Amino acid sequence: KECVALRDRYNIVSCSFLSTCQKFSQNPSLANWKAYESSFRMLHGAIYTHHAFREHVKTQSTKLAHDLNISQFHFDQFQSDHMGTIDYQEDTLFRLDIIHIATLLAEKHESENETFMNLDSIREYYPDILLKLEKIAIKYRLSKDTDIAQEPPVDQLFEKVAEAMIQIQAGKLEPIMVEPKDHTKGYFPSSLLKVNEINSTSATEWFPEAEYQELRRWANLSIELRVQMCNLHHWKVRGNAMIKQGLIEVQEHLNLPKNILKLSSLQDIRESITDYCIMTST
Repeated sequence: KECVALRDRYNIVSCSFLSTCQKFSQNPSLANWKAYESSFRMLHGAIYTHHAFREHVKTQSTKLAHDLNISQFHFDQFQSDHMGTIDYQEDTLFRLDIIHIATLLAEKHESENETFMNLDSIREYYPDILLKLEKIAIKYRLSKDTDIAQEPPVDQLFEKVAEAMIQIQAGKLEPIMVEPKDHTKGYFPSSLLKVNEINSTSATEWFPEAEYQELRRWANLSIELRVQMCNLHHWKVRGNAMIKQGLIEVQEHLNLPKNILKLSSLQDIRESITDYCIMTST
């Protein structure tokens, strides 16, 4: 029960972080900025402690499987199959978005020419594709090192799209013609507190006997936490993208000569936001 409660706590922290970020993007006030600072620390604490928590749960489930004389191969197969029962996985949604854009590029490649095979040509000839790339680049984490002050990694995203396009053309990847449904309400799922719920019937099908009940519980939680960790990283990127929107509004309103995101300290940013609030309230 304590482990399940902690799993749910991580989702609550994530929901609070994303909600706070959205409020700042809509109203870049000092109070909303301070709320962001607090929620950001909470989210980082969640990400920092999540690994140890996940390893503990993984160890428990593996030990139970061993005690029940379940082979590692069989248990690994079960976990791989079981993970697919989680409906909401940011990694999966990210992949669907990539394949859809790759499908659009493959169509253009057949009907036109190969000029769009580099990002500069995309910018020049296909602004609709560029817009999709830019939108996705602020929704997901593409690399371990993320910095809110940097531009969205559209170049890294385009490399993934180009690879997917080649696979589609080779018949190794099924194209996605229809744009995947936007799974977010604004920037985050409205059902965030329940996104990691797993289909428990899958575990029952693999291990139906009553003696496996404890194993099913620990295995469910282990798989849920693996997905949750990936989701947390994507939500951090998505939240910071909203914060960046609010800060850019402050910068443009104050006509600051340099990027507000690269100011030397949080105090400098707070002072700029304070100036913005004074100017917009008069």
